[in-house]
Amino acid sequence: MKLFGERNGAERVISVSLGLWQAAIRPELNEDQEAIYTKGRRLMEEGRIDAGAALWRSLPHQAWFEFRIGDIAAKAGAWADAEHAYRTAMNEAENDLHPAAWIQYRLGRMYEDQGHLDKAENAFQKARDTLADSRNAPLLMAILVNNLGVVAWSRGELDKAEEHFLRALTVREKLAPGSILVAGSLSNLGNVASNRGDLAKGEHFFLQALNIQKELAPDSLDLALSLNNLGILAYYRGAIERAERYYKQALAIREKLAPNSHEHAASLDNLGTVSYSRRAFEQAERYHLQALKIREKLAPSSLFVANSLNNLGNVASYQGALEKAEQYHLRALDIREKLAPDSLDVAASLNNLGLLASRRSASEEAKRYFLQSLNIVEKLAPDSLDVAIRLTNLGSATINLGSLEKAEPYFLQALKIYEKLAPDSLNLVTNLNHLGNLAKKRGDLVKAEERYHRAVLVLESQIAQLGGSFEAQTDFRGQHQEYYKNLLELLLERDQREAAFHLLERFRARTLLEMMAERDFAFSGDHLPAELLAARKNAGFRYEQTQARLAGSRGDGPEVESLRRKLFDIRDEYQTINAQIRTTYPKLAPSEPIDFERVRDTLEPGTVLLSYCVFEAQTVVFVVRKKADLRVVSIPKGETFFEKGVAAVRSSLSDTARFGVTKISFSEFKAQSAPLFEQLIAPLQAELESAERLVIIPDGPLQIIPFALLFDPRKRQYLIETIPISSVISATVYAELKEKPRKPISRVVAIGDPVYLQEENPSKPYATRLEPAEAHRLKTQTRTHQAVLEHRGIDFTVRSILERNPREWHRLPQTAQEVTRIAALFGDKADALLRQDACEDHVKSLDRHTDILHIAAHGFLDAERPLESSLVLTINQAFQEGDENGILQGWEIMEELQLEADLVVLSACETGLGKDAGGEGLIGLTHAFQFAGARSIIASFWNVHDYATAHLMEHFYRYHEAGDDKAVALQKAQIDLIRNPIVRTPQYGLWKYLPDSLIGDEVDVSHPFFWAAFQLIGPWD
Repeated sequence: MKLFGERNGAERVISVSLGLWQAAIRPELNEDQEAIYTKGRRLMEEGRIDAGAALWRSLPHQAWFEFRIGDIAAKAGAWADAEHAYRTAMNEAENDLHPAAWIQYRLGRMYEDQGHLDKAENAFQKARDTLADSRNAPLLMAILVNNLGVVAWSRGELDKAEEHFLRALTVREKLAPGSILVAGSLSNLGNVASNRGDLAKGEHFFLQALNIQKELAPDSLDLALSLNNLGILAYYRGAIERAERYYKQALAIREKLAPNSHEHAASLDNLGTVSYSRRAFEQAERYHLQALKIREKLAPSSLFVANSLNNLGNVASYQGALEKAEQYHLRALDIREKLAPDSLDVAASLNNLGLLASRRSASEEAKRYFLQSLNIVEKLAPDSLDVAIRLTNLGSATINLGSLEKAEPYFLQALKIYEKLAPDSLNLVTNLNHLGNLAKKRGDLVKAEERYHRAVLVLESQIAQLGGSFEAQTDFRGQHQEYYKNLLELLLERDQREAAFHLLERFRARTLLEMMAERDFAFSGDHLPAELLAARKNAGFRYEQTQARLAGSRGDGPEVESLRRKLFDIRDEYQTINAQIRTTYPKLAPSEPIDFERVRDTLEPGTVLLSYCVFEAQTVVFVVRKKADLRVVSIPKGETFFEKGVAAVRSSLSDTARFGVTKISFSEFKAQSAPLFEQLIAPLQAELESAERLVIIPDGPLQIIPFALLFDPRKRQYLIETIPISSVISATVYAELKEKPRKPISRVVAIGDPVYLQEENPSKPYATRLEPAEAHRLKTQTRTHQAVLEHRGIDFTVRSILERNPREWHRLPQTAQEVTRIAALFGDKADALLRQDACEDHVKSLDRHTDILHIAAHGFLDAERPLESSLVLTINQAFQEGDENGILQGWEIMEELQLEADLVVLSACETGLGKDAGGEGLIGLTHAFQFAGARSIIASFWNVHDYATAHLMEHFYRYHEAGDDKAVALQKAQIDLIRNPIVRTPQYGLWKYLPDSLIGDEVDVSHPFFWAAFQLIGPWD
């Protein structure tokens, strides 16, 4: 990514105070002239440059007015008008050396803003020549020398730039010690040092500049410049969160003092690089597009535009849009080669084109690009991070060409630079991983382990400095899981089984554990700043309000795009507030990942823990049971096999939801499920013979399928029929949750049958009689909106909750019966919240000592924004600030719910799914409720059937209330549906309103679609 260090901006605040041109002081005008002056200024500020300039040109003091016209036109981006005005002013002032030099300087700055470096250099040189014989303008001469240095720096001519900056600094320190001018020179010298890779020297210069600016010009554009530059240093060192703080401080100043300026755009671009580093590509793209829009208006086809294009190309590349990425990079390269040939910017474009070629597997082409780029940076910035990055890329391309021996020297050269300049950076992680791969291929497993282990340590250091939202952190860790898995495979190859198990625990659920460490403090709320809590609530209201407006919009017009941008901006604001709130938390250390012996000690006799790890070519299972050695079972099937197998099973379940159960579909399902059983369970049969329960930690594609439905072809039964099952994210999380003692059930809250907007008479519990067609629809209805719409022939499979009109959610009558029967089981311990009471306010205001929370409603999965997955409760038709809209989303659960619940049951569609974040599991509603304080959760993995689910839940609670633990109760309930059909009777719920011809029929719900969706997540007891 291209970060934006910028030129010294001190001259902006000294143009008047220098007093170098007496005519720069506004001339005295009579009353009539003053009126003409005011009108002309207003016209030009409105963008009518020609009209305003014509009025000013009727006034005396032409040199001054032409100069001011030039400034206003340049600020507006009217470059031709500005140039004409400056040259006219110069002709008027040609007999006065100072004014002529000053105008040449401003002309040069205008060219610089446009990216015309040759013209800018020529103007600055002419100004300097004009003052060559004058001894009365040393500070102006220093400004000109400084700007000649800026031009050289923009071209990548670092030695020449440093020479100019040092000359300017010498004059400034002599004539204006400790001034803003001195700070500007220090800042520029910091840029040169940083570009050369001397980050410590660069930071020294930047901090000196910052101290001066804080004293003399707080909240100024010059202070913003130093903050920006310190952010760049933090970014290159891998301190992403610290970099973001600097960038946002700079942005706040620039938005206030120079909105829609190059400086403003630079801050947006730099924040885009932060999002890019966190792999938040959509957010990064929005920042860069905002910056590009500003830059193209101010200086089309300039180096500034090329920088934004470069960043957009990188984002597109990592999103997989390679053709789009190439177009961005080629446009950037074309501009850079014209305006700054053989510069560091050209080298950056060549490097990015090389990365694109690598992604297309065009290794020869990639290597050529990398070599061209390396030749430039070695000349301009030897031993810099830019050199190390090119060396790493060259090594990778060389490996792809099959030359392993030739690749290693590239990586070793790069390693020395990274260790010196950026010992905590992601680039070092990548480099160490490559070196580990090479050592492993030549059989040096000790060296390979050493390098892999260092890579993991540096990666964890990088994650600790990443900052951002929990989603960003989990996504980042997941996208770099290869580094853990490389070391894990090597440890197993060296028969270090316990070390491998401990490493796997280090990888899993680290962010969730950090969240849980913060939770108790965060829940108190007493220590949190009231103004931040109020700001967060306000941002949350505006977010939900914008969601509602978007839900009511149709199509993809400008209004929809504007609302989506607004959502992005508000969500970013919300996350920033949360980050500020988290800084007030005490630094509580998360639980350390536990080793094998501690895991073994947490297990009860009869419990077997199976921890799966899916690699590209194989899968390993760590088998843990009390008082037994760790066993590792290798399965000769990897990621591709299980992705296909799981997809086939889920596809069969989806077909069942849409078309019903047939003998063919049932046999096909068993045929698809059996191979998964043969690979995942059959090799472990010896371990499972005496087991009383299973605790499973799934991985990769195995996370989206309940193990309960795995079909044993020999016994002709499902796995759940032989043993109760629960799942967890990691053994460490399991141990933490087990430490929370299970209390006797004293309070149960069951919520269901919310009021949705399409209901004509929501106060009426049920219609007196249903038409047969409507009865059939409700009979087959699932607890998601999608299936209902598909029944009506409308495909909404790719639409998120943000685009859905809440008026289209249909009522789920069986949820009322479900909730009523659950409440009846627990008597006076239970509260049943139905219809208007099934609202978001009641969920958020729950007593934190509620033992069981049951929610039966519509659910929605947002796979891309997992914490916007939701439970749809009673819809508030016209919510105002301070109200709830009825859509309970994951991020709200995390930030507003405070529970100590032993069990949360999410009796809705797809509540157990989410976005795969590698070791963090599936980020979504289950993570949200775990953070909110749930010890165990029952959640679903597909669109669940309304009627069958009501039966399943009633059976589960009957067993649980009678004394069975959660896993056994769920197992028994599922077996009941497998082995016993449901009989439709007039006494049960909705069925009393069915036509008589349908009453009394048996409904076969033995297909896994009806009973297997729900899985227990967390401790079984």
